[in-house]
Amino acid sequence: MDIIEKFLQNYSSKNTIKSYRAFLKQYFRVIKHKPDAYFKPNHDYEEDVLKYWRYLNGRPPKTIATSIACIRMFLSENDHELPSKYWRGIRNRTKGTRAVTEDKIPTLQEIKQILSHADLRGRALFLTLLQSGMRIGELTEINISDIDFSFKPTKIRIRAETTKTGNQRYCFIGKEAADSLKSWLDHRETFLNASLSRARALQRYYNRDQNGRVEDDRVFPFSISTVRYIWNNLLENAKLSEKDKRTKVRKMHPHVLRKYYRTHMSLSVPLDVVEALMGHEGYLTEAYRRYTIEQLGEQYLKGEQDVSIFSSTSKDLQELRQSDKEKDEKIKNLENIVDGLKLRVDMMEKIEKINEKIEKIKTTS
Repeated sequence: MDIIEKFLQNYSSKNTIKSYRAFLKQYFRVIKHKPDAYFKPNHDYEEDVLKYWRYLNGRPPKTIATSIACIRMFLSENDHELPSKYWRGIRNRTKGTRAVTEDKIPTLQEIKQILSHADLRGRALFLTLLQSGMRIGELTEINISDIDFSFKPTKIRIRAETTKTGNQRYCFIGKEAADSLKSWLDHRETFLNASLSRARALQRYYNRDQNGRVEDDRVFPFSISTVRYIWNNLLENAKLSEKDKRTKVRKMHPHVLRKYYRTHMSLSVPLDVVEALMGHEGYLTEAYRRYTIEQLGEQYLKGEQDVSIFSSTSKDLQELRQSDKEKDEKIKNLENIVDGLKLRVDMMEKIEKINEKIEKIKTTS
């Protein structure tokens, strides 16, 4: 086992392993060293990191930060801890901390427009993403046995080895996503067999059992890149594939569905519960200490309509909220007008009193 793979054994998330492997291979390619012959006495590791940083310079700040963090952990794991002052200097050289691409969270109508072009697979994929708040990498690792349709609302187990935090958690989906998932699962094997018959590359990718069935228990046995490809095609068909002018990346990438979930679910559900269901580490322990799985499900049901797309109730609810917002704005404008009138009346009364005093002075003089 080479030194990179040994380091990657410290991580359980497949996506983290994949990203870190890519960063490390890139690092050694840039500094022109072989991994297994890298660590030796009196080597200038600071210069190597600086060289790699120069190579990354100009890329999105988050990409640079994640890449450098990976190299820092790799060096530390191999007993080469560089001074904190050095890392602070590298960090200070990087301009900005946020993602460069401007995101656009879709409206209810835009999501309907996108999903109107989706087949059974696409509809199940993106309704599940939107109504669960999970990450794409988590969704592509969900097994059929992880879904509990008998639980109300439908419960999905996200196994520890597939999460970003390394902790198992549960999330939920509404009736729309659950119905789409059931339909997809009914046709999943037929779809996969049809795909396999058309593509020899897929035949090599999937294993089959003795009956010729695909040996892959995942609900969606696709790669993350395939999910993004499906989404991008839907955006093109819906004529909603606007790109960021600077990065040339689509503003409505699949991750915006997770943002849609957080924004809308938090209208009716406590924010700590929403964050925990999404798998944000700082909230997980506290939420699971305060709530049982059943109670978390009850909380989810309170916000289900806020992340529903095709039910009339969700439309009515959002229109009602928009109407209330408009009414609040009108009331606020009227209050401002009233306050302004009151101020004018007060000023006129003061002016009138001053005029009376002036007239009084004139008559006495």
